[in-house]
Amino acid sequence: MLPKDFFEIISKSTTFKNKMPHLTLRDFSCHYIYENLGHPQTLILSNSLGCTTQMWEENVEELKHHFNILRYDNRGHGKSTSSYPDARIADLAQDVLQLIDALQLHNTIFCGLSIGGQIGLWLSLHAADRFDKIIISNTAPKIGTLESWNERINLIKTHGLQSLVAPIEERWFTEETRKNKSEKVKEIMQLFTQTSLEGYLCCAKAVAHADFNQQLASIQIPLLILSGRYDQTTTTEDAQKMKEAIYESEHIDLASNHLSNIDCTETFNKAIIDFIKK
Repeated sequence: MLPKDFFEIISKSTTFKNKMPHLTLRDFSCHYIYENLGHPQTLILSNSLGCTTQMWEENVEELKHHFNILRYDNRGHGKSTSSYPDARIADLAQDVLQLIDALQLHNTIFCGLSIGGQIGLWLSLHAADRFDKIIISNTAPKIGTLESWNERINLIKTHGLQSLVAPIEERWFTEETRKNKSEKVKEIMQLFTQTSLEGYLCCAKAVAHADFNQQLASIQIPLLILSGRYDQTTTTEDAQKMKEAIYESEHIDLASNHLSNIDCTETFNKAIIDFIKK
């Protein structure tokens, strides 16, 4: 539960009309973009690790014709601050719930990609009553191993995020996207390198310690699982195993790499719209 004076504190630091799109939540100052377009439902878009609200720009052009849109930056990403060196997926999911409470939103659908998808899994398990439906994309109950994440963390501490640009660009985007959307890819990768080291490491540790494998069968909310057939980080096989474990779920495989919302913008949007409108 939020403290009784929470909304009074919030009202002094921000306005719900987007003049100052920051909310001071319990642990950090959260940057968000809320477009209230008069639709009955609000779609919440949650970013991949190392990404900002900019990753959804092309998607929003179509999605805003169907839903109000809420985007936000995770702790230490984009224009959000970071005040703690460590967090877990539960903390990042609680950030979403606090944001919803502060903006007094109802009839919400959550859509998260990669780490955003793991946030979606936590919300599906612990806060399903707060959402109409949930969409998880390019994610897995457990992403990588603790050892592989520790290797990445040590590399970043020594050489910075710039050392990951080349391999991550290849993992995030198909060759076709890198060719045909080169400016968008350049923008995303530039924003990646501008992510605060503290913020990236905080969220990377959250992913490193997350494991939802033993809890999937408990999910009851309608769930859409999107995967990318060229995604080597969170595979089609990962998505299909989730589909088999979760009773009320659907799985759609897209011709994409890890950032399927950018690789396959139109089919990604269509899958979301069709699922929500059912």
